[in-house]
Amino acid sequence: MTHEAMAQVAAQREQLAEKARLPWWFWVLFTVATVGLVGGPLFARALPGDVSTYVITWPSILVYAVADRLVRWTRGISLSTRMTAYPSARRPGIAFLLIGIVGIIGVSTLHRVEQLPWAVAVLVLATVLMVGAMVAMQRAMRRDIREGRVRSA
Repeated sequence: MTHEAMAQVAAQREQLAEKARLPWWFWVLFTVATVGLVGGPLFARALPGDVSTYVITWPSILVYAVADRLVRWTRGISLSTRMTAYPSARRPGIAFLLIGIVGIIGVSTLHRVEQLPWAVAVLVLATVLMVGAMVAMQRAMRRDIREGRVRSA
């Protein structure tokens, strides 16, 4: 490839990486959904009956499920949901999953033994760490797009 063609490919990758930047509203929605998902046991205690399940937990799961479709619809770009597609995003992605699992178990356990202040602290910490891991994952994905390291299959 000529230097001009390589420059054109680099410019196209840069444009695609910029288009892959998640909008501000995604981060707000994602943070609220994370609080709803990790904090499910706490909300179950505060709300009567199964209200928390139908009003908080299921909508939070739905946000996670349709987030990529929302981004595709608003940004005009479809990002792969496979963790192996973006080599640099693998570690933050695994961290995100582990923090979520530990956070849910921690909040649930602390809630069961009636340690409400600690459960709230774990909820806040897990949410901050999960959002941080997602930000790191997003940066890594965009870096892989810029550098042409995205794997299709």
